[in-house]
Amino acid sequence: MFEGILNKYFYNLGVALCKSFVRHVDAIASSCSFSTHEIARHVSKATDLSFNTTEKGLAYLLSNENFQIDDTYWRQHINMIFDLMDEQDLLKHGDDVYIQVDFTSNKDKFLIMSASVIVNNRAVGIYFTMRKYPKVKNQYDHKKMEAAFLKGLKHILSKKYNYIIVADRGFGTERFIDELEKNKFQYLIRTKSDLKIKQGNQIGIMQDLPLSDGSYDIKIMAWEKEVKLYKTSNHKGSWYILSNKPNLKYKTAIEEYKKRFKIEKLFQDLKSSGFDIEKSKIGKYSNYKRLLAMTMVAHSLMVLMGNLISVKLPAFLKNSTGMASAILAYFQLEERLLPFLKEKSLTELLD
Repeated sequence: MFEGILNKYFYNLGVALCKSFVRHVDAIASSCSFSTHEIARHVSKATDLSFNTTEKGLAYLLSNENFQIDDTYWRQHINMIFDLMDEQDLLKHGDDVYIQVDFTSNKDKFLIMSASVIVNNRAVGIYFTMRKYPKVKNQYDHKKMEAAFLKGLKHILSKKYNYIIVADRGFGTERFIDELEKNKFQYLIRTKSDLKIKQGNQIGIMQDLPLSDGSYDIKIMAWEKEVKLYKTSNHKGSWYILSNKPNLKYKTAIEEYKKRFKIEKLFQDLKSSGFDIEKSKIGKYSNYKRLLAMTMVAHSLMVLMGNLISVKLPAFLKNSTGMASAILAYFQLEERLLPFLKEKSLTELLD
C-alpha cells in the first residue's frame, strides 16, 4: 500500500529491517488496529505466509534491538510528512509550522507526550516520548519529561521552517515557557487568568483588568517576562493566550490556537475511534514504543492519502460512489482502501 514512500524514507533501517517495517506498517493501516493478532493476520493475508510465521515475524520486529526509535528514525518520519505536505501544497520552505503539544496515556501503563501538525483539518503525529507510569501516583516529575521532550523535538526538526509550539493552559507555566525559550521555540500558549500583569499603566490580576478582546503587550510580574497577550471571549468565558512570536496577527493567533484541539482527535484516532492502542496487552516499554511509532506512521500516511483523495484527485473520481466511500473511510478510520488503490503508493498517486 505505502511501500514506495516508506522505502524512500526509511531505507536507513537496512534492507531486511526496512522490508519488515514496511510490511507491518502496511498491515497496521489495512487492519486499523494496534492488536498484534490483527496485524499478523493482515500480513499473512498480504504475503500468503502462515499466520504462525507472521505472528513470529512481528514479535521479532518489536523486540529487535536494531530497530531503534531514535533521532534518525524521527528525522525520517518528519521528513516524510513535511515532504508530502510540500507536494500537496500544504507547506513550503520558510513557512511557519504550528506544532500542537499535549500528553496522553495508555491507561496506567505509559505516559506519552506527543507533537503534531495539521494536515488540512486533521492532526498527524510527528514525534513522541513516553515513560512508564510510576508505581506511586503523582510520583513522576513532568518537568524532566517536558524538558527532554522539547530538547529532543528541537534536535530533530529541519531548519527549513519556523516552529511555534501551541499548547493549552496546563502548559502555561513559567517553567514550561522558560524551557521553550531555552530551546529557541516560539510559542502560542493559553495560560490561567489569575496572573498578575502590567499592561500600559494598569497593574492587576489579568481577569480583573478591563481588557476587551484583542492583543496587548504585557509584563507578567512574577515571571519578569514581557510577552504578547491575546484575549478572546465567548458565552463560556475568556481565553488568555501568550506568545513571543513577533508580528503575530490577532486573528491568526486565535485561529491557530483553536487548532490545538485537533491533537485530541489524533489521540482519539489512536485510541477508541481508531487503532485501540489502549486494548494492547504489550507491557514491555521498548516493544510498545516500536509499535506505537509504526502506528503513527500508518496514521499519518492515511491522513495524507485522505487529503490527496479529497483535494487532489480529479473531480470525476471524487464524485464517484466508490471514491466517496474511500474518502469517508480515511477520515473516519473505519474502513480500508478500495481494491483499485490497494497496490498504489502515495508517490504513484502524487505523480
